[in-house]
Amino acid sequence: MKVIGRMVIVLAAGMLFACTPITRFYEIHTDRLTCEQANRYVHDSLRQARMTVTAFRLASPGSPGFISAERHDKKETISGTVRILCDANGVHIFPSEDGMAGEQYFERVVFLTITGRADLSAEDVRAADLKKKPAAPANAGVVTTRPPPRKHVERKKKAVGVIVTLEPIRGFATVLDFEANLSAADLLPVKVRIENGSSRHYRFHPADVVLRRAGKRLRAYPLEMDVALSSLREAGRRAEQAGESLGDVKRAAVIMERRLLRSAQLEPGQVVEGFVYYSDGDYDRARVIMADRATGETEGFLVELEDGG
Repeated sequence: MKVIGRMVIVLAAGMLFACTPITRFYEIHTDRLTCEQANRYVHDSLRQARMTVTAFRLASPGSPGFISAERHDKKETISGTVRILCDANGVHIFPSEDGMAGEQYFERVVFLTITGRADLSAEDVRAADLKKKPAAPANAGVVTTRPPPRKHVERKKKAVGVIVTLEPIRGFATVLDFEANLSAADLLPVKVRIENGSSRHYRFHPADVVLRRAGKRLRAYPLEMDVALSSLREAGRRAEQAGESLGDVKRAAVIMERRLLRSAQLEPGQVVEGFVYYSDGDYDRARVIMADRATGETEGFLVELEDGG
């Protein structure tokens, strides 16, 4: 059904093509997305197109942002920038490919991927523009309504046993979660989620989440919070001296502490999640140790890392 939905968008938009400037044809103006979702959808659309993000400034209400990306193939180099604006009417996404206008590959990828992921119709992508039109007079006797935003319903499967997942966040993808580029500070945030679907009671401590360097026996342990924050602030100072920016370093420090994975007593059915921070590196596997509260015995879990960068 999603594929059909995308085809409808293309066909409906195609009817407007003849009277719409090419630079505006691939713009998205919608009130169906939050600013946070817009940042993430744009980033993910570029990653899906196998493009490398080269610059990222997070957009927020009243503060415009952008994402630049490029891809080098044997035959050509494709690059461009997506501007993101958020205001009272919704979000506004402006993809623009570098160089002379051609087939607009960059713009088309961004437009089709975002509308497909967010399930936006041809009407949805112009919704914020429509809001700018004058409202009908109160005495016109015409009432117009809009259906509520569609909600994605995800069926949750009941966990069986203990499920442990780890997701390293790399590169400019860290801006989405922390509002600053933690990779530029030699930091690797790893999102940890533990779901206790067993009948046992466990004790858990983040220090027992240990990574293994790819192809080696070397282990990496979580950084102390003050060490991680020191690396972030020092990298921020270096970037500022070089006339560059990692993002909002102060804000990132607050988010890092707030989202830090804490030690916990895992009761049956309980879920804990948060981030643990490591020195940046190439890791392929993690070992997580938990202790059974009743017997004191430890239980180990080996987890293959899922790269989210």
